[in-house]
Amino acid sequence: MTKSWGTILFGAVSAPRACDPARRAAHSKTRPAISVNGAQHRPRRGEAQDRRRKIHPSTALAVAAAVLALSMSAATAAQGSPPGRTAQLSYVSGSVWLEPAGTREWIAAELNRPVTVGDKIWADRDSRVELGIGDAQIRLWSMTGFSFLSLDQLTAQMQVTAGSVIVHVLSLAGGEQDEIDTPNLALSLERPGIYRVQVSESGDSTVVKVVDGRAVASGGGKTYTVGAQQSVTFTGATTLSADYALLGPPDAFDDWSMSRDREEAKAAAAVDQYVSADVVGADQLAGYGNWQSTQWGYAWFPAVPAGWAPYSLGYWTWIFPWGWTWVDDEPWGFAPFHYGRWGWSNGNWCWVPGPRRVRPIYGPAMVAFTRSRVGRVGARRVRPVGWLPLGPRDVYMPGYAASRAYVRTINLSNTTALDAGVIAARYRGRPSRMIYANSRVPGAITAVPRSVFTTAQPVAAHRIVVARHGAMRVRFTHATPHITPVRASVLGPGGAHVFSPPRRLIDRPAVVRLAPARAPVPFATQQAAIRANGGHPLSANQWRRLQPNRPAVPVRLASFAARAVPGMAGSAMISRGHHPAFERPRAPSNRPPWLAHGMPDRARGAGSASARQPAFERPSVPASRPWAHGGTTRPAAGHPRAHSPRFGGYRPQRVPGFASPARHASPPHFQSPPRIQSAPRFPSSHPSPPARRSPVPRFHPAGPPRGGGHPPAFRPAFHPAFHPAARPPARPMGLRR
Repeated sequence: MTKSWGTILFGAVSAPRACDPARRAAHSKTRPAISVNGAQHRPRRGEAQDRRRKIHPSTALAVAAAVLALSMSAATAAQGSPPGRTAQLSYVSGSVWLEPAGTREWIAAELNRPVTVGDKIWADRDSRVELGIGDAQIRLWSMTGFSFLSLDQLTAQMQVTAGSVIVHVLSLAGGEQDEIDTPNLALSLERPGIYRVQVSESGDSTVVKVVDGRAVASGGGKTYTVGAQQSVTFTGATTLSADYALLGPPDAFDDWSMSRDREEAKAAAAVDQYVSADVVGADQLAGYGNWQSTQWGYAWFPAVPAGWAPYSLGYWTWIFPWGWTWVDDEPWGFAPFHYGRWGWSNGNWCWVPGPRRVRPIYGPAMVAFTRSRVGRVGARRVRPVGWLPLGPRDVYMPGYAASRAYVRTINLSNTTALDAGVIAARYRGRPSRMIYANSRVPGAITAVPRSVFTTAQPVAAHRIVVARHGAMRVRFTHATPHITPVRASVLGPGGAHVFSPPRRLIDRPAVVRLAPARAPVPFATQQAAIRANGGHPLSANQWRRLQPNRPAVPVRLASFAARAVPGMAGSAMISRGHHPAFERPRAPSNRPPWLAHGMPDRARGAGSASARQPAFERPSVPASRPWAHGGTTRPAAGHPRAHSPRFGGYRPQRVPGFASPARHASPPHFQSPPRIQSAPRFPSSHPSPPARRSPVPRFHPAGPPRGGGHPPAFRPAFHPAFHPAARPPARPMGLRR
């Protein structure tokens, strides 16, 4: 039932006080003077804004694009900023269950819910699931366990504990890395294509099928290359063996996946000319609206009933690390509510996407919240929470911890009507009171009682529409409501279910090649910390101290001793980009315990040296550790790992057939084929997008301070290639925090 609530909801706002001449003169003295040709010049009020308005629009757009190109990679890698990408539950059929990160309870998976690191998905019998991450589609068959070990702008690291998964990689730009990890191998996807992975119930066998593309499987001390139209069965946990065969005929899973590919390709063709290909869920807009030209460029007008407003049909849930996140009920309700902006044109709502040739940054909800007071609905006293959608020229200020580069990038990548100067001023808190264009649109502000907002109840059933004369007096804030989340905030409107998938299939360890992201903070810890902070969001340093210094699941690093090539009997091809012997020595450190048993938390004081170090660092392999089989500090001379640089106090010897990286010698006899990059997704008539940087390290392993008594250690291979040409460019100056 819709209610009409006036000014009593938010309270009247007093008129601005007139400034007398004396106060104006005193205020003018506080403005800094500028030296022009030796003379002191004090700018008049609004003079800077006038000069900015005189800039030609094309010049402003070029400057904004340059700033965005320089900060795209740095923003997502900044300390304290959340990842810039998430997955969408785009298709659910049958009994599909989800365990939210930081909990041990299962809920029914719902469409359009964002999926991130730590969330576990289980597709029961006769069930199907599809997840979209922008440049890839992930499909799950029945009796399949799936989760993300890492998901950001450059990395998509997936774990399959049981069942069958098909990953269709649409594009793979430079610097991006996609990996599928199973209980006995790590599969690196090197080219765009279609890959199928099937894990046995026992977990000691994995079948890899490559329809198109190329992948590299690592585990058990070996590395195998799987090409197009090949099917390889990998067996064994400690020693990996491969059985190559040709790709067989498609089954029911393959047929369903191909039908989804045809539908999505047809839908994507209708929106590709308006929206960036990296906008998750943009292909679902086809058939639910039309595109028209507006003052902000081309915008999408949804076919909705009269009285509809954005962010009015769905619910709010709590998802770490963003916090309060909007989940829409519309079948197309993902992209328009996490990317772009909403405008009001000719009496209708329209969604205005960001630049088409820029990868956008995901946001939990592009809204501004209201500063509400206690009001009444009839005889009831309630504390409402209100919000409205941001317009194309509104600056989005996250209510969670984020760096300045992150704020700049998430705005410039989601709208074309802003420039970096306006965003920087808003980040500094100027002006203190923002006037949002959509606040004057009838019915734009939606409000619900605080209990409805906190417990993830549907907004439509409890919506309070603010009258137009009341909306003119509303004050807004970029901060999210200062409310401590409860258990229902994480579990959603359906709540927890008694059903629980087999834990032996869900909690299996994984063999990894890339370093996974750190595990999310348990919800009980989040709740206690926010309550102790008075309901206010925590800072980046506070979250960093609470976040466990270990991955979400137990992992084992894959060995990269040799790459076995079919048809080369008795020989092996050594890849310098996949062998730890070719890694450069690093600073002394202990072996990360998470490699086998999980890394414990390390107490870090606010003023300690460890607290000032980056939150994520690459794990370094120890200088020494007891040998597992003999109890000594190094393996026997005849052991295959006798020459491994991981064992402290033992100088690595030269391996026959290739040269040590410390010496300028002849190249190895067998070299891995160079990685073939996919075709650029941008036409040659337009400038190419900026090169992507490699992901930042994600772990901060415990170890002795620098200058300790341990010998130099080596860390696992992380870059896609060792050759200097494949290294990412240096970080541009001026982007440091």
